[in-house]
Amino acid sequence: MTSDATAVPATHLIVCVDDDLDMLAAIVRTLRNAAFTILQTSDPLEALEWVTTRNVAVLVSDYDMPVMTGAELAIAVQRVRGETVRVLVTGRKAIELAPELVFRCVHKPFDTLAFRRVVAEAVTRHTELVASGARDCQT
Repeated sequence: MTSDATAVPATHLIVCVDDDLDMLAAIVRTLRNAAFTILQTSDPLEALEWVTTRNVAVLVSDYDMPVMTGAELAIAVQRVRGETVRVLVTGRKAIELAPELVFRCVHKPFDTLAFRRVVAEAVTRHTELVASGARDCQT
């Protein structure tokens, strides 16, 4: 499933990926009224292609997906575009990740206002990374 869901004219591109289409729709709905352009897909390989070919500020990814895990996707994104800030969404109680791999890990079910705030902070972090010329530093 692929679709472009543009909120308002914006300068920050957010890529959302989740194999659960209902959860993907909920994530997009939560972010829709924010000043972001949103691309959504259920395919992590398509998300990686978008990150590789576009200036993506933030990747929001589910952790548990059949093709590759969110952690594997975050590692791939870090390698090709380190300034893209990674946010993982998970239903797991606990996951162990290297701190530089993701900016935040959000647990399902999430509070919509808190989730929007995390994504807004991730966009701010992306802006800082781009301004400083830094890569691969999520914290």
